[in-house]
Amino acid sequence: MLKNTLQAHKTLTDIYELRSKLAQNAREAEELFRELAANQQAEARLQSRDIGRLEMY
Repeated sequence: MLKNTLQAHKTLTDIYELRSKLAQNAREAEELFRELAANQQAEARLQSRDIGRLEMY
């Protein structure tokens, strides 16, 4: 379960980072996708923690 969750977040993060690099409206779009990627990584950490707690029970 943890492996699948982390892979899904990694995929989304990769997509956001790629979109940031390819953004046509450079500055605003770049910042938006960087922020989305950072938020995705934070969410992955939170879900990893929660899954770890569930697996302990």
